[in-house]
Amino acid sequence: MSMHMTLQRRVHAPPAAVWELLADLQARPTWVPWCEAVEVTHGDPYALAAGSAWTEHRTAFGRDVVESVRVVEAAPPHTCVWVLDGTEGALGRGRFTSHWTLRDVRGTTVVKLALEAEDLGVFGSVLGRLSTIFVRRVLLAEMDALAAQVLVVTPLAPGSHGSIILDP
Repeated sequence: MSMHMTLQRRVHAPPAAVWELLADLQARPTWVPWCEAVEVTHGDPYALAAGSAWTEHRTAFGRDVVESVRVVEAAPPHTCVWVLDGTEGALGRGRFTSHWTLRDVRGTTVVKLALEAEDLGVFGSVLGRLSTIFVRRVLLAEMDALAAQVLVVTPLAPGSHGSIILDP
């Protein structure tokens, strides 16, 4: 079974500021809710580039897991594609490809995350719609945390009200 979904959020910060946080792998545990630690295994820990790789120590399904992630495409500050190898993580199977796109819209950033999940096995086929709902909630939580953290680390323009616009 496979799963595909696309989510968007608008953040009141320019793409470069959003990219800076997204690319700072060492900072992920401070804003990704389930990420406890990151170990960079290849590349610069502060710059996403094709070939960058890391492991994330997470809590999933009530247990500690380690997920391996590799960047397959990067065009700072607009596009990054990374692949999480589910065979080494909580599910014991699957390949999760995350396509991040950052688009400037009048000084704000529309963050788009398209996920393709393949080879989900029993998790995907037996749980079907429930697994889709669960994954969607996890991704929305990550995007919301990214938006909130960018506002914390990026000064807002004078006169900005500092809100986050959440597009469905």
